Amino acid sequence: RRPPPRPSGAMDPWASGSALSSSGFGLENVPFGVCRRRGGSGGWFPATRIGASVVDLGVLEAEGLLDTPAARAGCGAAFQEGSLRPFMALGRPAWREVRAALQRLFAPSEGALRDDAALCARALVDHSLVEAGLPAGVGSPRGYTDFYSSRHHAQNVGEMFRGARTLPAAWLSIPIAYHGRASSVVPSGTTVRRPCGQVLPKGAEAPIYSQCKVLDFELEMATVVGPGTELGAAVPAKDASQHIFGLALMNDWSARDIQKFEYVPLGPFGGKNFATTLGQWVVTLEALEPFSCAAEAQSPPPLAYLDEGDARRTWDVPLSVSINGHAVCKSNYRHLYWTAEQQLSHHTVTGCSLETGDLLGSGTISGPGEAEYGSMLELSWSGSRTVALGEGGEGGERKFVEDHDSVNLGGEARSADGSVVVSFGECEGTLLPAQPLA
Repeated sequence: RRPPPRPSGAMDPWASGSALSSSGFGLENVPFGVCRRRGGSGGWFPATRIGASVVDLGVLEAEGLLDTPAARAGCGAAFQEGSLRPFMALGRPAWREVRAALQRLFAPSEGALRDDAALCARALVDHSLVEAGLPAGVGSPRGYTDFYSSRHHAQNVGEMFRGARTLPAAWLSIPIAYHGRASSVVPSGTTVRRPCGQVLPKGAEAPIYSQCKVLDFELEMATVVGPGTELGAAVPAKDASQHIFGLALMNDWSARDIQKFEYVPLGPFGGKNFATTLGQWVVTLEALEPFSCAAEAQSPPPLAYLDEGDARRTWDVPLSVSINGHAVCKSNYRHLYWTAEQQLSHHTVTGCSLETGDLLGSGTISGPGEAEYGSMLELSWSGSRTVALGEGGEGGERKFVEDHDSVNLGGEARSADGSVVVSFGECEGTLLPAQPLA
C-alpha cells in the first residue's frame, strides 16, 4: 500500500539507507537541538534532524512514540518545553533509549509516523524553514568556561608573543581555562556586533577608547553538560563521560587588541565577553563512537584524578572555517591535548558544581600545519601576512574578520569510505559594524 503523502515542507527522512547515511544526518547521527519556525511563528521546541527534516520531539513524545523506560522513570515529559534541559538531566541510559527509539521510528520498514500524513505535518519541517536556539533553552547556559587545550595553538601564541614555542608553566599539568560570559552565548545565525573598548595603540603610553580593529574567530568545540554535579563533589576523568551530553561547534569571537591590553594578569575579559556562537546541533558520544581514536600521549603523566587510563581516547572529527562561503582553514578535533573528560574533571576538582546545559569550550583547535590553524591570529601570524579566502583567493584576502563577513564553522566525521557522515551542522555568525559611544 502506498503511504499517504507527507507535507510539502518536509523532505522525506525515510530515504534509502546509503543516501541518508552520507547526508550527515542519517540514523547514525540523530543529534539534538532546539528550534523554531522562521519568522517566530510558534515557540521553541526540542528537535532532532533526520535527512533534511527537523523533527519536533515534543509532538512525538505526546503521541507516545518516545515512551522509553529510562525516560519514563526520570520524568514523564522530557520534551514538552522549549529546552533540552529535562532530557539532558536524565543521563546516558535515557539518551541511548530515546536515540534508539528514533532510529526505529525512522527505519525504512517502520510506518507508525511515515504513514500518518497528519502527524508528519505536525512533527516534521524542512530544515531550511527553522532557526536554531540554545540547547538548554532561552537564557541558557547558566555557566560557560573556555579552556586552552590545543598544544599547537598554545605554542603558536608563545612563538608570536614570547619569541619561543613555549607553553605556560602549568599547561602540561592542568587543562588551563577561564570563566567566560554565559549571557552572551548565542545560537548559530545570530549577528554579532563589533565591540568597543580600551586599546593601547602601538608606541602609545596610554590607552584610548576605540572600536576593535583586530576581530577574530576561534575554531572550537563545546562540551555540553548533561547531569550536573554536586557542590563540593569532584568527578575523576575516568567517570566524567557520564556527565557529557554531547559536543557542539563553537566560535569564541575574540577582540585581539582589547584582549592584548587587558589580559595581564587575570586573563581575557572584554576581549572575549561580547559574543560566543554555539552550533546548531549537539552530537552525542554514541554517534561519535565509530570515530574514536587515540588521544595524544601525555608527558608528564597527569595526576591521578586526570588519568583516564585505558579509557583515554578522542574523536577524529575534521573541522573547517569559511568566511563568506570561502574556505579559510581546516583542523581536527583530535588535535586537543586535554580531552573533554579531563576538562570536566579539572573543572570539578575544587568542588565547583556544574549544571545541566553548562558549556565547556575546548579552546582554539589548531593542527600542526599552517592551513590547520584555528584562528586568524595564527593564520595571519598576528597580522603580518594576508590570508586567502578560498582556492586562489577567489573570495579576496583578510588579516582579520571584517564588517559584514559571515563566519561559518563546520564539522563532519566520516567513515573511511565516506558512506557514513556525522555532521554538526552550521555554526554561523555575521559581523556587524561597531556602535561606538557618542
